[in-house]
Amino acid sequence: MHKLDFIFFDTLSGRDIPVCVYLPLEKNNDRQVVVFSHGYQEQHILCHKGNIPGYKKYEYLAEFFTDRNYVFISIQHDLIGDDDGLETIDQSLVQHDAREHLYKRGVENILFVLQEMQNEIPELEYEKFIICGHSNGGDISKYFANIYPEMVSDVIILDGRRCRIEGPMRILMFEANDTVADQEVVPQDSVLRSQIELISVKPKDALHKSYCDDEITNSVKKSIFNAIDFFIQY
Repeated sequence: MHKLDFIFFDTLSGRDIPVCVYLPLEKNNDRQVVVFSHGYQEQHILCHKGNIPGYKKYEYLAEFFTDRNYVFISIQHDLIGDDDGLETIDQSLVQHDAREHLYKRGVENILFVLQEMQNEIPELEYEKFIICGHSNGGDISKYFANIYPEMVSDVIILDGRRCRIEGPMRILMFEANDTVADQEVVPQDSVLRSQIELISVKPKDALHKSYCDDEITNSVKKSIFNAIDFFIQY
């Protein structure tokens, strides 16, 4: 796969937004897009010398999708100097509500990046795409799909367990051995449930951290790839 790096400056938020775009080796007419959001990175990790930023820690997924002729757009949400991250949140609160400002910022980042990408690579299909993410990035992805269902074909979540599903969507949810989703993440209302296509997969050896490049095992990777192949084709 080919890689293109961008840093887009959002004048409204005053934030630099790093983006890595992974492209199939061979150019083709099928230019479907996957928009990916990484798991949360704390300030001490972001500031650590030699740290790999979150948006570049899922290249196994980028390779999987580019092998299937998708363009994989990975966005960095957490920046050095942010003072409103997960470290500041009261864990006794309802986490969907307590983290909602991070979800909203993530949605704004995605919309801005898509707008910028239309200038950089206009031939891609930005009108409807797969949205995907790990942990807090998975919650950002669900939140985006809640607000803009017409823009999303499929939602793929790697152990994002805080944001509630509040609208119709096709969603593949991966879980882990060491975490449990918050109550009401999956709706109990029968009307809303009837509007959701949901597949939940818990790979045998999966831990919350094991969905990143530096932690993933071959067995978990195989489970992820098999499940995604089934999900996007059926």
